[in-house]
Amino acid sequence: MSNEEAFSPNLEILEALAELWQLRPADSNNLERHPAFFRLIEACSHNDADSKKFGSNYALQSALRSLGVPHQLNKDVAHLSLSFNEAARTLSDALAATKTIRLHLAPLDLADELPDLSFGSSRVSRFSEDELRELFDEAKVRRHFPHQVIDVARFAEFHWLVVEDTLPLARGIQKRALPFLSYDMSKDFGEIERNRAIDTAAYAA
Repeated sequence: MSNEEAFSPNLEILEALAELWQLRPADSNNLERHPAFFRLIEACSHNDADSKKFGSNYALQSALRSLGVPHQLNKDVAHLSLSFNEAARTLSDALAATKTIRLHLAPLDLADELPDLSFGSSRVSRFSEDELRELFDEAKVRRHFPHQVIDVARFAEFHWLVVEDTLPLARGIQKRALPFLSYDMSKDFGEIERNRAIDTAAYAA
């Protein structure tokens, strides 16, 4: 992600997360009613009225789960929780980002031996097990799905086609979490949009 706006963790975000990080599992069903959660929404809105509309609760609850708010974690993955200080920095970076990179991954497990290639925003390469854990953000996956295992050993045996897209991010928490609520309904949803990055990769291959 590219952070083009200054949005360092302020005292309100840190204090709200510090309080939420102390909640017990019994409080998890009432997170959206907790005063610290309301303060977090206010702090994350950054004076943006749209960020306080419908969808903000869902967006921040999902973000807290991804960051590893302790009271929502399965005991088997409790060690994957971020500290509230690190969570505040990560959340602030996400709020400040104006664009993000989307990766398209195509396994080339049936291909012959290939050299590592790079063309435009695409590449063909193999990854080590540690690189795959980082690529798939294994810690975040396990926070949401504690019993899900990513078989990085097998995935490291073959090449992957990786195509990158740079996408703008909408302003407002709820627009990112529930984009369908902000769709232009006059748009032709049956239209097939070409992905030029994938076109370039296919042509080069």
